Amino acid sequence: MDQDAVRLTKRAINRSFEIMGLKQALDANLELAVEIEALETPSRVRFKEIVKTRGLKAALDWRDGRLNDLPNQ
Repeated sequence: MDQDAVRLTKRAINRSFEIMGLKQALDANLELAVEIEALETPSRVRFKEIVKTRGLKAALDWRDGRLNDLPNQ
């Protein structure tokens, strides 16, 4: 795509997001997102321990195993 087409496409996408209220939704939930990221739950502590001792792949496998054990909704 040429530069003008990319610029206009980006404008169209941004305008669509504005119409849908995406910016307002993101702004409204920013505080909650920060709170979620700051949580130090036992499972988050365990995940970090596994990353340090056995590596990221092992931690992801541990996490995925826990998620697979949840009942389907």
